[in-house]
Amino acid sequence: MKRWIFFFLTSLLFQSLAWAEGTQTEGQESYGGNGAMAEFRLIATDLQRIFSYVDPNSFPSRDFVEKFKLKWKIAELAAKERLFLHGSQVDAINYPYRPIPLIEISLSRWTSLSTSAKYNLVLHEMMPIVGYIDDKYQYSNPIILSLRRQGLLDLSMMEIVERSIVVCDKEELQHITFAYVMRSNAKLKEIRHLYQSAMAASCAPVAIYMSDLEFKYSDLSEEGISYMWRVIQDVLRSDDQRLSRKMEFLRNLVQLGFPTNELNHVPELSRTPVSVFYLLAQVENSDLHPRTLEIYDILNKSHDRPIIHQVDVETALKKSNSALAGTYQSALSNK
Repeated sequence: MKRWIFFFLTSLLFQSLAWAEGTQTEGQESYGGNGAMAEFRLIATDLQRIFSYVDPNSFPSRDFVEKFKLKWKIAELAAKERLFLHGSQVDAINYPYRPIPLIEISLSRWTSLSTSAKYNLVLHEMMPIVGYIDDKYQYSNPIILSLRRQGLLDLSMMEIVERSIVVCDKEELQHITFAYVMRSNAKLKEIRHLYQSAMAASCAPVAIYMSDLEFKYSDLSEEGISYMWRVIQDVLRSDDQRLSRKMEFLRNLVQLGFPTNELNHVPELSRTPVSVFYLLAQVENSDLHPRTLEIYDILNKSHDRPIIHQVDVETALKKSNSALAGTYQSALSNK
């Protein structure tokens, strides 16, 4: 089963943004550039969250935030390689008077903007759609300035994603998934880091949404086993109040095909297989032994049946976990 995820991190210098409102003869709308449009959506979603940090007097009206949320829900996005308004190249063009408001994004300009500049552009382009002509940035600038003073715009896209994972909001996470689906510079350490953030937040929707992306979990090799073991350790250490959510996160990873079985095929090392079953057998705390059985029951529902070795049984017995040893022995006998 293929899974993939892509990450886009930008830190380029801030560039001035050209005002891109007006009436232009509409050309053919392009729905390419899904990565740029997804980032636009992610930032618009994040703006709604951080509006709470803005001095209310900076908004053009008391109901601005509510109007922004309502209008953003119906706005459409499109992308073209380059956009021109009155003969000059611009970052974006908005059409607030269409039955369904539209914002077009210039792909060539978007990729050159810093994260802070992208926030500025998103807010500026949304202003006419919300109902405010922002030709001199008279409405967007006070809001952006307020956010910048608090350091809320000095972020990378990765930091925005991590912050949304901590919140674990399903709607936001959908935008996060789409935001990176078109990127082609994924790095293994970035993938692991994102899943680690999800693990820390016990955020199961992250695993679910990422299942729609093409990424081979087997490419994690032993690192994948190590990650699964960290998730299992998190379950083992959990208090009763958080246990259900942590179990659900583990269950989703197993169902999505994260590796659990032996991946070390070197004959000399066959006595110490690199598998979560061998590691699970090493749990010494007898109070946690019943929980190891619950974890095994989840692992047993993987697409790949557990590969149990005699050393796994012996290890469980050494740790006085007779119940797990018996379960392992039964699985070993049924091979």
